[in-house]
Amino acid sequence: NSVTLKGFPIVSMGEAIGAKGSGAGMSVAGLQWSPMKDLWTQAWFHRADDVLGIVFVDLDHVHRLQDSRYWRFGTQYTQQDAAGGTALSGGSFSTWNWQAYAEFGWQRVKLYGAYSTIADDQQIRTPFSSGPIYTQLVTRNFLRAGEQTVMLGASFGLDGVLPGLSLWLEAAEGRNAVVAGSRTALPDEREVDIGTSWTFREKGAIFDGARIRARAAWVQDDAPDGTQRGTDYRIDLNWPVSFL
Repeated sequence: NSVTLKGFPIVSMGEAIGAKGSGAGMSVAGLQWSPMKDLWTQAWFHRADDVLGIVFVDLDHVHRLQDSRYWRFGTQYTQQDAAGGTALSGGSFSTWNWQAYAEFGWQRVKLYGAYSTIADDQQIRTPFSSGPIYTQLVTRNFLRAGEQTVMLGASFGLDGVLPGLSLWLEAAEGRNAVVAGSRTALPDEREVDIGTSWTFREKGAIFDGARIRARAAWVQDDAPDGTQRGTDYRIDLNWPVSFL
């Protein structure tokens, strides 16, 4: 029988991750450290016994130049395994993901790119969020087993047109992905995004800080038996309200 609290079902962390019938809880530990100005590092550990273990390490550095120009460099590594069991995938597994990121900024313009590579044993799982990854786009995260991804993007501050207005473009391509276990080839995938957002700023106004964002994505999967294409359109409103 399922357990409920005031009519709402209580789901174990193991079952929330995807291991049906698991009653496993989760242990979490993390460390964030800035050893010097413009250098940040963090490490996180998650473990649900017999379901999933995650180790995540991230390093981020900003090198500031003259005239508001800067370079930003980041790298991150994720290790995941079956945490001593087989409840999640039906067998033991171990996989990893390494990503690198570079960004150049000057005034209201940012140019950036990222690279990601994943072991072909298993895909990277993000059961509770999209994950702190560089290759997360509107619809795809490019975390399939064996996948190698290149992402490029640019963003522009358009305050000269309308204060608080911005525009960005992103494109990513993932290749060499396989079905975990069988290593059967999966279609190469591509996504191109365009988005804009506007944040209202007027101190003391009821809508101060409200942001409206619109995004469009075009996706394409290239398989030996043909190409599939799709589109995705999204709009959202974020309105922070202070009650105190």
